[in-house]
Amino acid sequence: RDLIIGLLIAGAIAAWVPNTFWENFFLADDPTWAAIWGPIVGPVVAIVSFVCSIGNVPLAAVLWNGGISFGGVV
Repeated sequence: RDLIIGLLIAGAIAAWVPNTFWENFFLADDPTWAAIWGPIVGPVVAIVSFVCSIGNVPLAAVLWNGGISFGGVV
């Protein structure tokens, strides 16, 4: 059940939030600031969107595709 909810949330975010928003939010154009900002804001996004540990996997994939650094995904 939690995995399905996580997939639905990730799908909704992928469909309704444009990639440019995530690229700007995670500072994808500036690798130095992205390396600092991603690990700080990534956990905050994960806490706000917490379903379960496996439900966050699809969401992490969407965020990583949107420009968050690997440290922010972890």
